[in-house]
Amino acid sequence: MRAAVVLALALSWLGSGSVLADDGDALYQAVCASCHGATGRGDTPAGRAMNLRPLEAMSGEALTGYIRGNARHKALSDKLSDEELRAIAKAIPTGD
Repeated sequence: MRAAVVLALALSWLGSGSVLADDGDALYQAVCASCHGATGRGDTPAGRAMNLRPLEAMSGEALTGYIRGNARHKALSDKLSDEELRAIAKAIPTGD
C-alpha cells in the first residue's frame, strides 16, 4: 500500500509532461527512485517491502519490454512513452 502511494505521488509529479523525455536522470528520480533508490539497489522502505533486487543495466528496448510486461509497473506502463523509458534506461544506476 505504501509503495502504491509513493508511486501515485511520483506519477502525479510527472503528470503534465514537466520532465522532458531526454532527461533520463530526472525521470529516474521522479518515477523510479522512490522504490529502487538513488543507487538502484532497492534500499528504500518501499523497495525492501517489495524485496527488490538491485537494478541491472539494460537497453532501452529491454527496459521498455520489461515495464510494459510487468504487472508491478502497470501504472508506469500506462503513463510513460517508449522514448521516456529509453531515457530512463540510459540513466539506470546499477549499484556498482
